[in-house]
Amino acid sequence: MNKKIKGKNIVVLFCIIAIFLLGWGKKQQSMQSAKKIEPIYIGGIVNHHLLAQDIIEKFFREASKFNYDKIVILSPDHFNNCSLYVDNFLTEDNASWAISQEDGIQNLLPFVRKAWPNATIVPLIICPRAISLPQDIQNSPDTFIIASVDFSHYLPANLMELHDNKSIDDIIYFDNLNNIDVDCPLCIKFLRDVALKKGAFNILEIGRGNSFAYNRSKDPKSGTSYYSAIFSKEKPNNINNNVNIKNTFLFVGDIMLARGVGDQIDKYGFDHLLENVKGAFRGIDYVVGNLEGPIVKDAPKIPHNSFVFAFPEESANFLRKHLFNVLSLANNHTNNYQGEAGFNQTVDFLKSVGIYTAGHYKDCSDKYIYNNSNNYFIAFNLTFGDNGCSQEILKNIQKIKQTNTESFVILMPHWGEEYKTHSNSFQQKLAHQFIDQGADLIVGTHPHVVQEVEIYKNKLIFYSLGNFIFDQWFSTNTQEGLMVGYDGYNYYLVPVESNKSVLSFMDSDKSKVFLEELAKRSDLGLTKMIENGKIEIAKIINT
Repeated sequence: MNKKIKGKNIVVLFCIIAIFLLGWGKKQQSMQSAKKIEPIYIGGIVNHHLLAQDIIEKFFREASKFNYDKIVILSPDHFNNCSLYVDNFLTEDNASWAISQEDGIQNLLPFVRKAWPNATIVPLIICPRAISLPQDIQNSPDTFIIASVDFSHYLPANLMELHDNKSIDDIIYFDNLNNIDVDCPLCIKFLRDVALKKGAFNILEIGRGNSFAYNRSKDPKSGTSYYSAIFSKEKPNNINNNVNIKNTFLFVGDIMLARGVGDQIDKYGFDHLLENVKGAFRGIDYVVGNLEGPIVKDAPKIPHNSFVFAFPEESANFLRKHLFNVLSLANNHTNNYQGEAGFNQTVDFLKSVGIYTAGHYKDCSDKYIYNNSNNYFIAFNLTFGDNGCSQEILKNIQKIKQTNTESFVILMPHWGEEYKTHSNSFQQKLAHQFIDQGADLIVGTHPHVVQEVEIYKNKLIFYSLGNFIFDQWFSTNTQEGLMVGYDGYNYYLVPVESNKSVLSFMDSDKSKVFLEELAKRSDLGLTKMIENGKIEIAKIINT
């Protein structure tokens, strides 16, 4: 009997072992099969600013659906350590101390280790001189590449939105990634290149936000924005539906670089004037302003009581450094010094640094129209009176619209009464005629203060943007100006103020008051949108 029981026990034990081995074998087979699944995610973009930790966590939850042998982290060089080395990348081999202090790497390491505990982690700080990622990283089949990137910095929320829309659009449509406002454009470019090489043409959006939404601060000096997405070989369910932004614009008012402004330049240098707002121009296709005077060789020192201006030739490099690429010369000051010869010098100096010009102080012919692709900039000076100029402009608009149905015609008139916050009947009549003829946008200058915004036949008229850089320090209105951004779908209104000609974004309280006052004297149909600092074209058309 005991022998029979013992035999049964052996049989049961054998069966248990067999079942275990069978289950273990299936598990191993299943694991092996899982390893054979080729990941459809090649890499992705994620922020390293931990204020938006929820976006980071969501990114890694999604990315960790696949296993990888190697995780590569591409980081900006926040501490300018690249300047100490000749290498294209800083790594644990050549600069371990730099890696250990770099937030773009260290902030993400815990998330990487949690998502892929057994993967090899390769952190790289991308230096500005780098051309491409090493071939072993590009060709590795089991590698996930992370571009550790924060987006626009230190801007008002609405201007940040314009910048981010353009950057995201360029990423989605694989446009020029050298002109995007992020803290490491090369990180995204290198990731994009590998994604294209491996057939990951689709974008899975993970999240988007900015620091204002997280900490409720509205101070432009502390703003940071975030965008996260994954490059996928297959079309995800929530593929980005962004419209394709063709071009972005940023318009500013009058720029004068003599008299009191010249004193500031002599003391602190040119860059001091725009140090607080320099981020506004990054990533914008067209940065446009009105240059109130000629740039000439051996420009004289202009006394404070003079209305005859002349700017030193270094002015051209300063404006180009801050990414201005279209300037109106159609005003009552570009002929101040040496007349036509001074005007021509200005054109030549600006052209030599890559700045295009539009308009002439007297001539309204199409000779002075600047166009790039389908964008036409028509600048003209009406401060000396009309003298048939407006009729010539109307003919030019008509001619453009007849020959190019895709054209976007921007008028930049120098007109109106100085220091008046409302346009006059002459401006209004002409503005309506220009739009009737086909003008798409009117952005005026000359009054030295911001005038009202009008909507006419679904087109916007900014009668005057006021001063941008000027030395009219005698009133609040003359030290305030309006930046206008445009992306083809929305207009973004950004108030600025100057202190001794040094520009700053208005803080949230001042901006609120400024926009409310502007809304009161502007078109009633735009009131709420102006107060919010964003005019949506779709809403204009639908009202």
